[in-house]
Amino acid sequence: MAANVPHIDDIHNDLATIRRAISESRRATARWGDAYVVWGVLIAGALAVQWWGWANQVSGAWIAWVIATIAGVLLSFLLGRRRARSGEVVSFGSRSIRTVWMMCSLSIWVLAFIGIPTGVVPQELIMPLIAMEIGIAGVTTGATVGSGVFKAAGWLWFVGSVIALFVPLAIQFPLFLVLIIAGEIVPGLWLWRFGRSGSDDA
Repeated sequence: MAANVPHIDDIHNDLATIRRAISESRRATARWGDAYVVWGVLIAGALAVQWWGWANQVSGAWIAWVIATIAGVLLSFLLGRRRARSGEVVSFGSRSIRTVWMMCSLSIWVLAFIGIPTGVVPQELIMPLIAMEIGIAGVTTGATVGSGVFKAAGWLWFVGSVIALFVPLAIQFPLFLVLIIAGEIVPGLWLWRFGRSGSDDA
């Protein structure tokens, strides 16, 4: 039986490996701060156009979301290639986080471009649902890498989604813009700062 008991050195090595994996995931998350800023600015711009279109009854304003999405995917691809050329190592944690955000984005697209046109999702529910999706992804990211920034941003989105359920669409637009700035752009700038400085405190 004694042969099956892990040696104390093995336990310490395993713990050190876990700490290194978490640390690398935190640094990778911080280095992607510029991507969060880019997406935040694009989403804010598309939302502003959608708000203007809703207020002026311009039905084609939704095309702004398609343009923002294509631009965001292209810029994210270019940022990813730049990091790959710099020799950045992709950890299991960072891959998991990317998967969470990718699935979040996919579900948002389904809600917005299938749910609303088919009448399954009322327009008044789309922003609360999107905010809740982003909140879940943010809190999950924060819990995965131990990032207080993402935890706070995720809970802000989640609280905002609950508030949005009880206010009219005219209030949801400015509320969502505030959430984008406070819960996406500002945290992205904060993470970008630490990613550029090489800090491990995300």
